[in-house]
Amino acid sequence: MFGSLRFFLSAACIAQALIAPVAAADSPAGPFTEPRNAATGFAVTVWMAMDDTLGKHCGTLDGDAGQQARDALARWQGHNQKLVETAFTYMVALEGTIEASNGEAARRAFRNARQQEFMAAARQMQTTWFPEAQVDAERCLRLARQVSDGGYDIARTPEFHDTLQAMAAGR
Repeated sequence: MFGSLRFFLSAACIAQALIAPVAAADSPAGPFTEPRNAATGFAVTVWMAMDDTLGKHCGTLDGDAGQQARDALARWQGHNQKLVETAFTYMVALEGTIEASNGEAARRAFRNARQQEFMAAARQMQTTWFPEAQVDAERCLRLARQVSDGGYDIARTPEFHDTLQAMAAGR
């Protein structure tokens, strides 16, 4: 077992560090706060890791491993899509605020920096699943089972889940 809760918590710390420097402000997506920044970073990072790992790597394997990976990804998306969409909406609003106050170049720089940081955090997650950077059927099946059992659902981290739920509800 990969210790999904321990992994989730370290991904949470990474995500919080990624967007925490953004100053608090108000927007149509609500106030920009560190808890919202952290929840958004976490949701986007886990989404990137799931999409890339299960969709583009494990999901391309032949046989049962590939099928279970695709099924697990579809399940994860079904359980988490609303929260991920909320995170993306927040990011778009945050980028809009940055652009309005600092210009298009600053918005682009912010987006590029976040994208690189989220990708690095997602790769770190993948390293825990595939330590030798070898995608194989056995490890993909193990990950697919964990994902299918809800092991990587955003709801497993209540502080981020609750924040994203409140954001989705307009609170």
